Amino acid sequence: MAPTPLPATLSGDIDTLMIDNFDSFTWNLYQSLSLLGTQVTVIRNNALTADQLPLLRINRLIISPGPGHPKTDSGVSRDAIRYFAGKVPVMGVCMGLECIVDVYGGEIGYAGEIKHGKLSPVIHDGRSIFLSLPQSIQSTRYHSLSASLLSLPSCLMATSATSESGVIMGVRHRTYVVEAVQYHPESILSEEGEGLLKNFLSLRGGTWEENPHAKVNDPDMPPFPYEALTDKSKSITTEAAKSSAPSILTKIAQKRTSDVEALSNTPGLTLPALNAHLSLHLAPPPISFPSGCSTRRASPSAGSIAPHTSAPHTALSYALAGASAISVLTEPTYFHGHLEDMRAVRLAIDGLDPRPAVLRKDFILSEYQVVEARLAGADSVLLIVAMLGKDRTRELLEYSMTLGMEPLVEVNSPSELHIALDVGAKVIGVNNRNLHSFTVDMSTTSGVAEVLEQKGKTGEVILCALSGIKGPVDVRAYREQGVKAVLVDIKSTPPTALVKICGILTPSEALSTADAGADFLGLVFVPSSKRRVSVHIAREISLAVRNTFPLPASMTMTTRPLLVGVFQNQPLRYIQRVVRDVGLDIVQLHGSEPIEWARSIGVPVIRVGGVPPPSTPEPASEEKPECVNEKGNVAAPLPSPDPLTTLTTPGYHHFILLDTSSSAQSSSPSGGTGKTLDWALAARLVRKGEVPVISPDVSVNAFPSGVVNGTREQNVDEEPMSTFPLPLILAGGLKPSNVREAIEHVRPWVVDVSGGVERDGVDDELEREGGRKDEEKVRAFVRAAKEI
Repeated sequence: MAPTPLPATLSGDIDTLMIDNFDSFTWNLYQSLSLLGTQVTVIRNNALTADQLPLLRINRLIISPGPGHPKTDSGVSRDAIRYFAGKVPVMGVCMGLECIVDVYGGEIGYAGEIKHGKLSPVIHDGRSIFLSLPQSIQSTRYHSLSASLLSLPSCLMATSATSESGVIMGVRHRTYVVEAVQYHPESILSEEGEGLLKNFLSLRGGTWEENPHAKVNDPDMPPFPYEALTDKSKSITTEAAKSSAPSILTKIAQKRTSDVEALSNTPGLTLPALNAHLSLHLAPPPISFPSGCSTRRASPSAGSIAPHTSAPHTALSYALAGASAISVLTEPTYFHGHLEDMRAVRLAIDGLDPRPAVLRKDFILSEYQVVEARLAGADSVLLIVAMLGKDRTRELLEYSMTLGMEPLVEVNSPSELHIALDVGAKVIGVNNRNLHSFTVDMSTTSGVAEVLEQKGKTGEVILCALSGIKGPVDVRAYREQGVKAVLVDIKSTPPTALVKICGILTPSEALSTADAGADFLGLVFVPSSKRRVSVHIAREISLAVRNTFPLPASMTMTTRPLLVGVFQNQPLRYIQRVVRDVGLDIVQLHGSEPIEWARSIGVPVIRVGGVPPPSTPEPASEEKPECVNEKGNVAAPLPSPDPLTTLTTPGYHHFILLDTSSSAQSSSPSGGTGKTLDWALAARLVRKGEVPVISPDVSVNAFPSGVVNGTREQNVDEEPMSTFPLPLILAGGLKPSNVREAIEHVRPWVVDVSGGVERDGVDDELEREGGRKDEEKVRAFVRAAKEI
């Protein structure tokens, strides 16, 4: 089958053909070559197929720089090298070098360092493209992959390398006129770039025999000093480095660099603009940070994990469950995170005392990202040694400290630990995941901990274990090795909820309920309630819980449940006094208290709203009242206001609890009726979220237009999902037998139960001794809610 004809632009004689691997540096190289007098024709690496290459008539070929790995991202470049080698001069730049090495059977692996716009001195063999160029020329580098000296095929020779680290900077075919450099000679910062390109343009034909002036085979020329580089080269050609190609870290770092460059050049978002915001003290105050949990929606290795995860919702759950710090992934392309996630997380947990610290988990490459993080409420940032190297890690660590943030410095090996210690890191995280291949090795932390102990530094730094930690067994093992903190990544699972057990009456009942796994204990102070507890008994309950389950000072201690005081239409001063005397963690307002009270109570506030039971069909014979206007005509009934509108008003109470109201006409929660509320309405409120979806066809109210007190049916799945689902507390008729169904339907943050876990026929004496709760029912409820 005949190849497809060439396009008209390629059908004539071509002086210099350059294959563009989708890189902006291609045009810098184009300009440099054009200024030297050659006519350059540029095509993308997907513009031709391999069978069209014989149709080309070219004098020389250049393979441009480009992102990614030669095996997967270079298009027709490698086929072009195979075809034209030995026919015309061929030169590769950066990715071009990697393509040439790959074509002839060499291995491309991690270079041992990531360089982006950095200068390195280069020594060379003085032949061909390096002819008459001085030694130790400064070269501009943009790469993290390189050729391996130990696996370099016999047909290729190394022609240049960095004098500081021994990374190969140039290769040459021993027979064919095929040259390549890893660095960027076209860069304005690269020395002798013009001379190198001029030397290449002087080459003719396809073999070195045709180019004696290049002195490639001149026996009088001194040999390239391989011996001087062997030791350095071996240190960067380990099996781990070889197997890391293509490097995921490299791709992420390249993308983040371009992201930050674009953002920092946006008017109003430049670094000077952000620094101006800092000078106005617009950044929330920071605190020190220890261990924590992380939130993420995806990863390069696992793909989409939980694409609809609400970062503030998840973070609040972690915080109330006892996390000391919360890591928020803000990398958008591979992890689907956003800086807005971190702002929302900080707002969601800001009212907690003590609140967890917030860590920006991203691929931090510049001061710009550090300032961004501080303004968005971060208490710390992640600095990855494998990506930054020693000097850049030190610079960003010192800069972060000036903004009041102690960074978490991430290492993946003992050698990287030495770098972290040398730059003065006090909080060091050991990533069990290799960021070049994304494989997990749980022994990585153990090996680093052992080296830290040998150096006598265990007491001087906080060592954290990162990635792959799945449960208490892993944590206990690391604790024995001197690890002081862990980062736990909790992936998406079937929906679960935290558990609030309300109506606790005695200290013994509180302890047994806490032991069963409850996250919140509700103490009712409403005089008319049969579950009312006195302030004296409530104080005893508080002391018993606090003494048995102290709040965690470290990851090794058990988290205690939080104490919630329930009030209904009682004086503000009385509520404040009970909070102080009992030591309540949260207050639940169950009446018609002014919304502004939430700002004066001193602890987070739960606001309760009433939702009617599911609607039932009315008898056909029942006459419905009609609205008649002054002319005697029947008019459409006037819509009533949504009784739950004030529940979602921001800036006052922290949480929303839905309980069952007595009827469809009432918005006051009854509580204790044993009736379930309309889960469809509750689910709709969750889906509408804290930041509602706004479009021409979607109402921004809590419920769709026309829905009043649940009188209109609608499929919940048809509702648009907010980016930030509402962290809702669901009550009303819940019990062990239906709580799992409620969670799957509504997806609340917390489920609240009282009567559904109580014993039958409890007399006053038994109530005073052990309370009303049935321990087996409590445990069954917790198991169902948490999918245990």
